[in-house]
Amino acid sequence: MPARSAGIRSIVCEGGATLLGLLIAEDLLDELVVTIAPMFVGAGEESVVGGSIAHPLRRYRLTALDRDEDHLFARYARPREPTCS
Repeated sequence: MPARSAGIRSIVCEGGATLLGLLIAEDLLDELVVTIAPMFVGAGEESVVGGSIAHPLRRYRLTALDRDEDHLFARYARPREPTCS
């Protein structure tokens, strides 16, 4: 049963570059929250959107930018298509 028909309006997915790449490739990403912290984890260079999946260009709008001490939290949302009523 699809989530929407079950009454589910949103799903939170927390993951890394591979999950983000899959969500974008399947056109399932409506909102993105990016946390910028003053520390580095891991080694090497990797794209924020990982994998070998071709990602179409999608436009998002910055809807909020918050700061907590040295951390930044940027919230982006995909513009909604107008719906006919």
